Amino acid sequence: MEVRLNIVKGLIALVVILFGFGFIVWQYWAKDQLVNIQVATAYTAKNICSCRFVAKRELQNCFTDFTNDISSLEISEEDNMIISKAPMGLSVSKAKHTDGLGCSLME
Repeated sequence: MEVRLNIVKGLIALVVILFGFGFIVWQYWAKDQLVNIQVATAYTAKNICSCRFVAKRELQNCFTDFTNDISSLEISEEDNMIISKAPMGLSVSKAKHTDGLGCSLME
């Protein structure tokens, strides 16, 4: 009985240590990856917006120049806006074209 209790205590301690380690890794690694995703979606939205509305190129030409694996783009031509979304909604970036000012990122 005592051996079984020691095994259970050991397993509980191991699970607590693994969860603690996972939390530390998440705090320092996953946050950096989320920032990378936010930068990538913003970069894509701004560059596709400039290519499409400032340079007045066809959208397909813009996609070949600015390929980005993590972004799927949603285009709004009526509002002169490009919306770049990361998979699973992790990050959404919008870039809007204003005459005379070019493209700028929006909140």
